[in-house]
Amino acid sequence: MRGNRGALVTGVGAVTRIGVGRRATLEAWRGGKIATGPIEPFEPGELEGVRDPRRIAKAVRLAACAALEAWRAAGLETDAPDAVDAVFAASALGCLDHSRDFHAAVIRRTGPSPMLFTESVLNATSGHLAIERRLHGGAHALSTFLYDGFAAARLAFEAVASGRAQRALLVGCDSWIAELEPVFRNCGVLRGGSEGIGCLPFSPAREGFRLGEAAGALVLESPQAAARRGARPLARVTEIVGALRPGEPGEAIAAVAAAAGGFPAPRWIFPSANGGVCEAIEEPLLERLGAARTARVSIKPAIGEAFAGTAAVHLAFAALAVGGESVPLLPGSPRADEGEGAWVLGADPAGSISLARLCPP
Repeated sequence: MRGNRGALVTGVGAVTRIGVGRRATLEAWRGGKIATGPIEPFEPGELEGVRDPRRIAKAVRLAACAALEAWRAAGLETDAPDAVDAVFAASALGCLDHSRDFHAAVIRRTGPSPMLFTESVLNATSGHLAIERRLHGGAHALSTFLYDGFAAARLAFEAVASGRAQRALLVGCDSWIAELEPVFRNCGVLRGGSEGIGCLPFSPAREGFRLGEAAGALVLESPQAAARRGARPLARVTEIVGALRPGEPGEAIAAVAAAAGGFPAPRWIFPSANGGVCEAIEEPLLERLGAARTARVSIKPAIGEAFAGTAAVHLAFAALAVGGESVPLLPGSPRADEGEGAWVLGADPAGSISLARLCPP
């Protein structure tokens, strides 16, 4: 763990089942709309902006749409050459949906696209975005089957904050895969019943979660790069601290608490809590940091758990909240009357926890 000078968030994008685009998602979220499961039909409208979408895995397509919106929101030209130094893409489930579609087409003998198999590998998302955004630096993809997807966020942040990149594109995406529902049900974390709500974070009953699908994207820039083009940043990411202690979540909590102990109290906290096991890690951390009574925000009750997708959406909406947008609080949450900026948490029962701190620019 280490501190960094910070990176500015100059644009964000989001694609969820309750809305395609950050504005549509935010308005539906404020209005109390709930829709879990897959985004069907997927009608991206003007956010399409991708080549031959029928031959692209759905997770990649979601990521491309969110990235395009973030790109435009940052005031960047869609086809600007040499505009981004690095792409970082996170996905807990990778492109399993595309691999499934490929093998299903082979079995049915319906003639799968020759690109389906190659796009099912891990680098599909980052490679596609690198081509779409005319990348001239490195493309990085991370898929570790952890809940938070923060590994890519930390790498993107450190690349900009350290000066290795002037501008980076960060994307998190996960698509809904029906075949995984029995797996999560057997683990006892899938929400049952007829109620459509995605989850009830911090509920004592720990009812579990429903699977969703989402993509979020952020453009991160150095202060110098943003100033040169007159960008208007939403927020500044000042720190991302984290710890991985396999099988020892208590040690991970202690390590992150020590690293974040000097952070000023935030106005909002975006937890990874999903009515499952993440709360068992996050609640003790918030207690140790004196933030147990801070206002809490989560889109997961509205759209379900989309792993790296919801993590990136939380980062995007935390930046919007810091930039002045109002965001819905969780039921029973304290009011957001005090503090500065936002914390976004990522947690995994294996003993991984991360905390991103966003402040006004």
